[in-house]
This record gives sequence, C-alpha cells and structure tokens, in this order.
Amino acid sequence: MQIVTDDDLLRQKYPAKSHVRRVVEYLRNNDEDGLKQQSLDSSLLYLEGTPTKMNEDGDQAAPFRQRRCFYYMTGVALPDCRFVCDVKADKSTLFIPPVDEDDVIWSGMPLSSEESLEQ
Repeated sequence: MQIVTDDDLLRQKYPAKSHVRRVVEYLRNNDEDGLKQQSLDSSLLYLEGTPTKMNEDGDQAAPFRQRRCFYYMTGVALPDCRFVCDVKADKSTLFIPPVDEDDVIWSGMPLSSEESLEQ
C-alpha cells in the first residue's frame, strides 16, 4: 500500500488535461440539448477567466477571485486569461495577458508562459 501525503500532491502538476477530458466525456454522455456527437468532435471549448476589476474611485484592482470553471479546467489564478480546447485535436491553449511594463513596477512580474505551463 502506497501512502500519498499532501506534499506529494502539491508537487504534482495540476491535472488540467484530465479535467478537460472529463468535461468532454460528460458532454458526450449527457446529450440533453440535442448536441450531436459529430458537432462535439468538431467543437472548441472556450472559457474566460475573471477580468481585472478596478475599485470604484481608486487606482487599485478589486480583490481577485478566479471563476470556478476556469480554475477547474486550467488551475490558473491569474486575471484576464482565456482558455481554448480543440476537442478533436485534444489540444488545450491558455492565453495569458501580455506584460504591462508600467504595472511591473507596482505589482512585480506576472506568471511567464513557462511558469503557467509548469503549474
């Protein structure tokens, strides 16, 4: 018997690909809206992360909380991201916002492409 600790789980990559496959399988098995198998296989799944919201009468962003579905599918807690999955090709693409040079002074560097992929 193998014992898995919380530390072991935290060291693993976020299983985004398996979550996407699970959602696609769910859509295939629950064809309540008349979605045909062929149309699903030629579809794209598109999700938007939570956009940056500014506090009213201020120059700071409001507290951030990622959309649940977006976080479930990607594991990314970064505002203004987009996610696309080509169901037929089984290929997922995460779009992260470009680095704003002025914002780096105040907020530091955002996640790089490599760091996002590693997560």
